[in-house]
Amino acid sequence: LARAQKKQAPFLIFERRQGEEGKSAVFLIRDFFDKHPEISLLYGDEDEISEEGKYRNPYFKPDWSPDTYLSCFYPGSLFAIRTKTLQKLVASKEGEEFSPWQEKGLPPKMTAPDLFFCLLARQEQGFARRRRAGEDSGKISPTEEAQRYFHFPIGHLPEVLFHRNEGEDLYLGRNQKQELLSQFHREESGEKPSYSVSIIIPSKDNPQLLKQCLHAVMKTVCAHGEDAGISYEFILVDNGSSAENRRKIETLISSLPKTPGFLGANYVYQPEPFNFSHMCNRGAEEARTDYLLFLNDDVEALTEGWLSEMLYFAEKPWTGAVGVKLLYPNCDLIQHCGIANIRIGPVHKLQHFSDSKEYYFGYNRGVHDMIGVTGACLLIRASVFREMGGFPEDMAVAFNDVELNYHLFESGYYNVCCNNVFLYHHESLSRGDDLKDLTKMARMERELTRLMEIHEDLDGVDPFLHRYISDNENMKVQVTLNEIAPPNELPFTSPKCFQARGKIRRDAVVRAGVEYTGLVSRYLRIGRDSRKSLKDGYLIQGYTFVIGDDNALYEKKLILERLRAQKAEDPIGKEAYELPVEEVYRPEIAEQIPDQKNVNFCGFRVRMRADALPEGDYRVGILMRNRVHRQKLYDFGVMLFHAGPGKAAQTEA
Repeated sequence: LARAQKKQAPFLIFERRQGEEGKSAVFLIRDFFDKHPEISLLYGDEDEISEEGKYRNPYFKPDWSPDTYLSCFYPGSLFAIRTKTLQKLVASKEGEEFSPWQEKGLPPKMTAPDLFFCLLARQEQGFARRRRAGEDSGKISPTEEAQRYFHFPIGHLPEVLFHRNEGEDLYLGRNQKQELLSQFHREESGEKPSYSVSIIIPSKDNPQLLKQCLHAVMKTVCAHGEDAGISYEFILVDNGSSAENRRKIETLISSLPKTPGFLGANYVYQPEPFNFSHMCNRGAEEARTDYLLFLNDDVEALTEGWLSEMLYFAEKPWTGAVGVKLLYPNCDLIQHCGIANIRIGPVHKLQHFSDSKEYYFGYNRGVHDMIGVTGACLLIRASVFREMGGFPEDMAVAFNDVELNYHLFESGYYNVCCNNVFLYHHESLSRGDDLKDLTKMARMERELTRLMEIHEDLDGVDPFLHRYISDNENMKVQVTLNEIAPPNELPFTSPKCFQARGKIRRDAVVRAGVEYTGLVSRYLRIGRDSRKSLKDGYLIQGYTFVIGDDNALYEKKLILERLRAQKAEDPIGKEAYELPVEEVYRPEIAEQIPDQKNVNFCGFRVRMRADALPEGDYRVGILMRNRVHRQKLYDFGVMLFHAGPGKAAQTEA
């Protein structure tokens, strides 16, 4: 510090010895501090350097994530601090002996660099609710990158600043293990917390499923609850079970054992149309506790400690919603380990991946700040839930939990997913599978559109998902055989009326993975005013292959069928259109399906004018024609395409 003061250095860089600083690191750091005068502490991305001097395993980090930091020292090998900010810290700590457990909430097993960063982060309000730049003074002036809601107190410079030696521990000894931080903290601090929780469960005509859910909670929480200081109640919200099932549920409630910490159960019965948001809000009205846990009746807890771990993070003043990892029943496949907000909208991270292995620096391990967590198991402080106004009741079925999460994020809270614990989720048993019903699919599309209208600044934006691992092929780190032209440079393709000639059948061997349908301007994120621009037309893109066959033998065409009264399993109807596609090199898809033949060019995309089709909703399918024996196979994906007002499509065959 004295040397920096003598040289009048505006900032200091702290880095590990085992590796080397990136050649442009100093320039990038200086430029970042110049552009962000409100930021005094920053960290960057990093990779490994081999003995041969080759760079490997880049770690593209999220923006500042306080709960991820409590789980592991993810800032890693390099961070920088303004000199005046360090002077302030030194002055405040002069003559003081500091122990990590003098202040509540510091992470365990901290090395000196870790603790030093933690003290700096605490001083810079890194462990507090985010505030917009200028909010204290009343002069809110959004920065270029932060816009209105993304003001993080600690900077993340999204470029590789350091190359650590191969084999060196990224986390300096504090990595994302599966230990429960709540238990560790209680043991080290000697604290005995006290929590009161209302477990709100919307349920209708599922007495057996509800019984499994309640008993699993009582078995896992009661065995652990007294030690963790948890008292809880059940609030069951029923929107119209049959008389027989209502009696079964009432009998179930009366038979629940009186165990330590259990406060009883409240059964709210009100026949009405299904509205998940309203049912949750109705349950919250009945609650008199400090915390609300919204739980699907098809969720099953198996191990102790999950609720105390969620509460450990939910009590922190900067935390909004807290979720957990959910697995499909009786297997290790991931259903949910946090929400990522990508171009097509919110999706479950790593869905259908095996949890037996760790992905990308522990995405499915430890604890992570996320743009959101699923409402199937969501914990929140009651005061914060009321501050947000509850779940949006104009979104009855889908994306209501995401809207709450986005509202929390925009209000400065951090949403957290505890991936160091898991529950089983018997997904869709409670309301059926929306993707098998075209009417429900159309409703989901409308609710997604509504979500993005409310949260326009979050359209395709996720501060906790690095731009280099987003779904934008123009920013992905990957090697392609040829440069991919941006969608607005693709030639327009004209749809033609589909005619079912020759041998043709619908077959599930055709995998139709539709990833985006919508305006090119929205896909490119070309600024708020032009997101609804029609001049660049529409884009549909995804991937497709025929399972168990040589895909080099097939040519692809896109099918768009206007929705009338079809069911999802219906064959192609009369009002359908076909379009040729541009094939796209997709090596990352090929890597995931090594048992399939010649699938490197399984990607496709199509651009069409805004007036190319009659207005309406269309289901999107793929037609695969075998060049050898001429057989045609097709199937539909699970996304819909909406065409705005326009003239009829061309009719020539």
